[in-house]
Amino acid sequence: DGKSVTDIYAYPKNSTGNVDIDKEIESVGTTPITGKQANANIGDEITYKVTYSVPVPENGLTELKIVDTMDKGLTFTKEAGNITVKDVKEADGSEKTLIYDKDYKVTLDTEKNEVTIDFGSYLGSLQKNSTEEFTITYKVKLNESAVLGKAGNKNKVELVYKNYGETDSKTKTPDKEVKVFTYGIDLTKQGEGGAKLSGVEFKLTDGTNEIKVLKSGDAYYPSKDADASSTVTTGANGEINIRGLKPGTYKLTETKTKDGYVLLKDPVEIVITQTNA
Repeated sequence: DGKSVTDIYAYPKNSTGNVDIDKEIESVGTTPITGKQANANIGDEITYKVTYSVPVPENGLTELKIVDTMDKGLTFTKEAGNITVKDVKEADGSEKTLIYDKDYKVTLDTEKNEVTIDFGSYLGSLQKNSTEEFTITYKVKLNESAVLGKAGNKNKVELVYKNYGETDSKTKTPDKEVKVFTYGIDLTKQGEGGAKLSGVEFKLTDGTNEIKVLKSGDAYYPSKDADASSTVTTGANGEINIRGLKPGTYKLTETKTKDGYVLLKDPVEIVITQTNA
């Protein structure tokens, strides 16, 4: 038509782009995070962000799914409000939000603590001879089974896909692991002659803020429950075990002691430092 063509795109028949997948922590509670490591209290909600791209050949795909296997310290709840999936459809970066249970299906294997996001019902909507890009955000909670210290609480994500006419599925995983770290406090209250004092009460604070906890088994855990309290009490062995705290400076102020003893004049200060390196 008399106009110059300056941009020409050539797509090889069976290869239209790069397969890639990445995962980051987007936030802990309302605190934004950018990266693959974060600190959290037990009970905190963690938002993960998975981005991936997959080439779609001339005859399309016959399988496309994301599989995330989580450590037992992470809890995923299978419900529509807990996950968002977007397909980057245009060159300008505009996105299409996919519909839960229609464009994709979510399954949860509680034995393996494995979440699968299956795009089988969306394969017909993929653009042929292109590279499709998706963004997935979903939420988990750090629970009482969380690992304390530098080992961290991990989840391994994997992209699984299959081209039309092929027998075997292909997989792709991110280069680096994503980890959430949490820590704890152990305290033993001793009296005269090293006697272990039970029933001694302390108030747990972070600076001037009270840290609300509930007891489960032999330990206290941070909690937003209405029955939670900042008071922790020594057991028969004189111990207080607190699990699932972010790094920071904490204080235990003695508020009730045994007969024949006086309250500690100053709070017990505990500094938890990040040791995941």
